[in-house]
Amino acid sequence: MNGFFKKYNIELHDTQDNSLHMYETKNNHLEMTGLRAQTQYTVKVRYVNHIGFNRLIYVEHNFTTKATPVLEVQELTAYKTSSDVIGLRWKMPDANYTITKISIQLHSDIWNKTIDMDMTTSSSQPSSFQCKPWPSYSCRDVTELKQNTKYKIMVNVFNEEFPEGNPSQAIYAITRETMPSAVSDIKMSISDTNKTLSWRIPDLLNGILRKFVIEVEHLSSFDETLCCQNIVVIDYTVTSEQEIYSHILQDIKNASSYQITIRPFTKRLGPEASQTFVIPPPHIPINKMPRVEVDGVAVVWSQTSHAEESSTEYSALASDILIIVHELNEGTNVTSEVLGFRNDMNHILNSNNWWVTHVCAAHDDNCSVDIDAEEGEDREVPDYGQVLNKPLLGGNSYRIVVVQVNKYLSARSYTVVMSKQFQKINRVTW
Repeated sequence: MNGFFKKYNIELHDTQDNSLHMYETKNNHLEMTGLRAQTQYTVKVRYVNHIGFNRLIYVEHNFTTKATPVLEVQELTAYKTSSDVIGLRWKMPDANYTITKISIQLHSDIWNKTIDMDMTTSSSQPSSFQCKPWPSYSCRDVTELKQNTKYKIMVNVFNEEFPEGNPSQAIYAITRETMPSAVSDIKMSISDTNKTLSWRIPDLLNGILRKFVIEVEHLSSFDETLCCQNIVVIDYTVTSEQEIYSHILQDIKNASSYQITIRPFTKRLGPEASQTFVIPPPHIPINKMPRVEVDGVAVVWSQTSHAEESSTEYSALASDILIIVHELNEGTNVTSEVLGFRNDMNHILNSNNWWVTHVCAAHDDNCSVDIDAEEGEDREVPDYGQVLNKPLLGGNSYRIVVVQVNKYLSARSYTVVMSKQFQKINRVTW
């Protein structure tokens, strides 16, 4: 080791495929990645000075890599902090092996704490630490900590092949409450009876989640005498941490629009998250049923999907009449990937084995169609897609559906009337 030091030359020899990898460093340590599992290697280290190095002089070491990858939890996060609690969240390593122990280590300038969890018992499996708000993660509250103290935190995972474990990347957290992050995924489920608001828990609570402050602002209504109400403020008390929260809204008007703003609250009020919703019209009665025939025989109607229709005050919002052929021979198959009108009809009919055969305006008193009359061409209609003149097949069972589309801004409701089921033969009979 005479002369002035410049660097180390390192040779890594894979003894199984006889490959050689070269490295250089000025440090007295080097991390090598990308090695193959359960493989024998030989490493040679040579000292290099200002003149060079002697290939015959080196330090040699033989080793075999482990059969499984290194265990390490991912995305370790202190999602919740209070005066004496830190709530931890992490993702377990994605591999097929048995974990024997999980160790949570917290270090401060004046005090340390370690929690060892034996994972060999039936009551202490990784699933027992599953986060309710984040089901793909594990969670654990660390309690009885010192107030207003900064902690360095690591989670160590052990199994039989790695009895020494492998600590995660360290994170830092202070035991005091701050402002939570915003909620996300604000949605509204609209049925004939309820308007249900839902939202996802904030990703970072940064404290004990106590409530949500919800503001409901009425923006517009088709009936201008109803608009606009004062902003309604709702205090939603939180009793537990969960993935999705929901609340049934009261006094929401049909054919109206609203802005919903939600803010989480710990000891401080979190940021706003807002979403605008358009409430569709009610189910408007069909003013005049279209004349629908199959092979020249008038269709007999059996039912409406909405026994109690609204008053006629919204009749101006009735937009289009669609005549649909619903084939009943194949099994029910509802596709959830489609959007808009087709998705709505799939769920109303509980099937995707149907097609639109005619479209006319809702207030067209002369709307009529003779299905299977062997005339007319297929065409594309905005909002509804293809209008098909498909022949009915002998021996198959069908139902004719009349759908009135009622529109307010971007929202829709549907008034649906269905025929009796019939079978296609040489001549249709009801």
